[in-house]
Amino acid sequence: MTTIPTAPGAIDRPGTPEEVMDYLGQLGDWLMERRQELSAIDAAVLRSPDRAALTADMALVLSVWQAVKDRYDALLTTWDSGRVGQQELLAISALLWGRLEGRPGDPATVAVSVPEGCRMVEALTNQLRQRLQVGPNAAQYAARIAGLRAQIDRIHDQIGLEPPAQQPSARAIEERFGSRLAAIIEKFSRGGDIGGVLSALEVDAARFERDLLVTQGKRRQSLELLGRARKLAAELAERQAALTELVARCIATVTPAPTYAVPQVSALGPVPNTPDKLDAYLGRLEQVDKAMDVVHEAYTAALADRDGLELAFQRLRLQTPAPGALTVAIGDVAARSLAERPCPVRVAGHLVDAYKASLDGQAGAV
Repeated sequence: MTTIPTAPGAIDRPGTPEEVMDYLGQLGDWLMERRQELSAIDAAVLRSPDRAALTADMALVLSVWQAVKDRYDALLTTWDSGRVGQQELLAISALLWGRLEGRPGDPATVAVSVPEGCRMVEALTNQLRQRLQVGPNAAQYAARIAGLRAQIDRIHDQIGLEPPAQQPSARAIEERFGSRLAAIIEKFSRGGDIGGVLSALEVDAARFERDLLVTQGKRRQSLELLGRARKLAAELAERQAALTELVARCIATVTPAPTYAVPQVSALGPVPNTPDKLDAYLGRLEQVDKAMDVVHEAYTAALADRDGLELAFQRLRLQTPAPGALTVAIGDVAARSLAERPCPVRVAGHLVDAYKASLDGQAGAV
């Protein structure tokens, strides 16, 4: 936006030709831009419900602008594209710093110079701009107010997701935001400056919405951890029962059996409901899971060893249809050892090896 140019010289001291030329260029730009803005403001006045109250101010600012424009035209005429001497410069100084002449019946007939008239136009324009909310900042403020309304609506919805015990305090904060916004809108409608209070509310609302989202995110994370912990604890409890049955079957089937104890999920206590404790609890559940892997592997291997001996022994018997008497005797002892419960696996293993050796010796003798 073009600002009011600084006038050269004084009433009794003309400016230099360079200063006058530069000033006239800037003053022309300022007059053109201000006239475009005043046209937009005039149109807004015609649409405003307060048209009657604003018409007088609109007429005054247009009259002062026109007086400055008329004096600007006179300055251009005297300037004559720079063909000026000392007398012309003195005349320009008088036009610039002398009293503006309004048209007959014009409210702009006030004892002000061109620079003072420019400042009057600027002040009146700013006042109308604020009252009508048509200035460059007004659109931004209106957009920011609309954004705050939408944000407070989002906050309202987010509070509905909070636990019932925490909603009253959050609703109180939401109501304070609404009251502050209503006060800002009322001040804005009166043309007051709302920049500072609007920014403060935006910061507070953004921080509160962020806190709500972070808290709800942590709560969702806690629920996910809680569900995972409960699921894993239930799965391990089922596995514990299966392992207990496996251990009992192994002890009843073979000796010596492994001596690992089945991890007890109940020893970890109830499932907690806070994020830090849930993390630790899940860590302990994972340790239990790994310990159960060790138990399962040990007892399954012990049963597999006995079954492997049984299978090997049966294959050896099928290899030789007519074993000798000694081989038959060793085989009978091995069969009774394998059939024993619990089966002495090491003894049975030695007997199966002896049976194989006897068969090998018999085959070599033939």
